[in-house]
Amino acid sequence: YTGFILTLRCIYSLFPKSIEISSLVSKLVASLLIKTNEIPIETYKFLLLLASENNSVLSKDQASSVFSSLLSFLSSNQNNSYLDLFDSLDSFIQVLPNTVIQLDEIINKLSSLLPTIQNKKILNRFFKVFCTIMKLFPQQQIPIDIFTNNIPCKNALIALRMRIGLLMEIREPMMKTFHEGLNHKSDFYQQKTSLRIFSTFQNMNINHVEFYGN
Repeated sequence: YTGFILTLRCIYSLFPKSIEISSLVSKLVASLLIKTNEIPIETYKFLLLLASENNSVLSKDQASSVFSSLLSFLSSNQNNSYLDLFDSLDSFIQVLPNTVIQLDEIINKLSSLLPTIQNKKILNRFFKVFCTIMKLFPQQQIPIDIFTNNIPCKNALIALRMRIGLLMEIREPMMKTFHEGLNHKSDFYQQKTSLRIFSTFQNMNINHVEFYGN
């Protein structure tokens, strides 16, 4: 399956004008429904290439199928491909027009996925997607729950910096995490987290956010 997609992409790169794009997109999207042990990372990459050349190449239904496929694989605990899947999801949100992105469904699916994520790199990728959503859709409601039960990672803090209202809602647990890292008995990761909190918010001119004292 992957070999076939790579061959097709190679043909497209050599003879782009000889391929009917809408038919190609339809076949690629349809291939996501094929039951296979392989995760279709190369199909996502190919679709992203086509969308980067023409962001209206996917219809709303086709975009919905792509997002459903991505979220389904993310929910199936395929840890070896998690990073690639999150990267693909993030890229599709950036590339496709707002009108074909079903944000509420994506956010709900991701929020339900969060409790299963244990790996720190994957958690950081998870919040990178939310950073993208918050940047491109500043009016979109983001559930506070995704921030309340997690030790802050880099992208979670960036996301909170983008939404001060969310930051103020979790100020107390954030302060607690920050001061735990200052304790002489804290481990390296706790110290690193405190430094990351400090560096993220130190230049913010907000009277109610203060990470320097008790």
